[in-house]
Amino acid sequence: MNRDELLRRYAAGERDFSEVDLSRANLCGIDLSSANLCRANISYANLSDANLQSTNLHQVDLSYTNLIYANLSDANLSDANLYGAELDGADLNNTNLSRANLQGASEINGGNNVNLSDADLRQARLADGELINSNLSGANLSRIDLSPFYYFELKNVTLSSANLQYANLRRMDLSSVDLTNADLSYANLIDTLLVGANLSGTILKNALYTDPDLPADIEQLSQAYFIAPGANLRSANLSKAWLEYQDLSGADLSHANLSYAKLEDANLIGANLTGANLNSARLYRARLRSANLIGSDLRNTDLGCADLINANLNGAELTDSSLFNTLYSSKTIFPPEIDLTNATYIGAGADLSNYKYSLMGFDLQNFDLSSINLRGRNLNNANLIGANLSNANLKNTYLKNANLQQANLSYANLEQADLEDTNLEGAIFYNTIMPDGSIKNHNL
Repeated sequence: MNRDELLRRYAAGERDFSEVDLSRANLCGIDLSSANLCRANISYANLSDANLQSTNLHQVDLSYTNLIYANLSDANLSDANLYGAELDGADLNNTNLSRANLQGASEINGGNNVNLSDADLRQARLADGELINSNLSGANLSRIDLSPFYYFELKNVTLSSANLQYANLRRMDLSSVDLTNADLSYANLIDTLLVGANLSGTILKNALYTDPDLPADIEQLSQAYFIAPGANLRSANLSKAWLEYQDLSGADLSHANLSYAKLEDANLIGANLTGANLNSARLYRARLRSANLIGSDLRNTDLGCADLINANLNGAELTDSSLFNTLYSSKTIFPPEIDLTNATYIGAGADLSNYKYSLMGFDLQNFDLSSINLRGRNLNNANLIGANLSNANLKNTYLKNANLQQANLSYANLEQADLEDTNLEGAIFYNTIMPDGSIKNHNL
């Protein structure tokens, strides 16, 4: 059936178009409100801006159909196939999508009183918007990514018995959500608000959470991983976990499985990673200072720009790992014959004048940095309390808001350095070249 025939019959009062074939038809802006299209084939069609309010679309094939800004309010889409459909801006208020296949559907903006019970939402994208007073009980949301890239809210939503395995729910407010008997195994609940949610019977096996206000008597929490400084995560299975920017300083991660984990910018200062599996993990810019990595598996691991100062990597496996601009000190212990050609040494006599990355906020308290070349580097907000910077080249160096209390600046070159709001209390000056070119020979 083509568009013209459909419009003619609809205008004549006909409403039953069940099992009709409209695949690939251009139905942009069409009004089929209250029509019966049960089991119709409308795959690959253009239904953008169409009025499908109160339409019966039960078991309809809408795979790869353009439904942008379509009005689907009060429509029956139960058991419909919306695989790969475009739903940007579609009105889903009071829509019945129970048992519908929404795999790969794009830009679901949400709505009120939407029935998504038992719907398949794997890989669906829930874009900026919200679902309010809606039913997602039994829905398959495994591996769905709701955060942090989108701003999607779930308010007074039922997710009882839903499959949320491996779901990324970071930073979401789930305080008003019913998660009774939901499966949140391996879900990422970091920075997620869970207090107030109904967690009766919820499965939290290997889930990651950070909410410290959860009642301690929730039995399922013993199966989840509390991500926090000093946490006991010994032998934890954190493979492929998203842990970037997380503070795990001092945590016990010995023999943990962190293969393929995302640990960019993570704080692992002083962490125990003895025997940990970090194969193919991303540790770019991670802070591993003074961490214990003895016997760890770091094959194919990205350690670019990571802080390995004073870390112990004795016996670690580093085959095909990246140490590009990785920072290390004289106290860093590497396996024998490790290639440090692309790594960056920081300490007495080091030359960091060509180091391309910022050292802003870096902690170098009490470090021996004598004769170091830091010309032009960004050390704003750095902690240099008590550091030995004698004979250091700090020309054109940015030291705004840096703390140089008790630092030794004798014979240092500070010509044209930025010392705005720098704390120099108790610093030692002897034959020190100041920013204006003058020579300073006494403490402030």
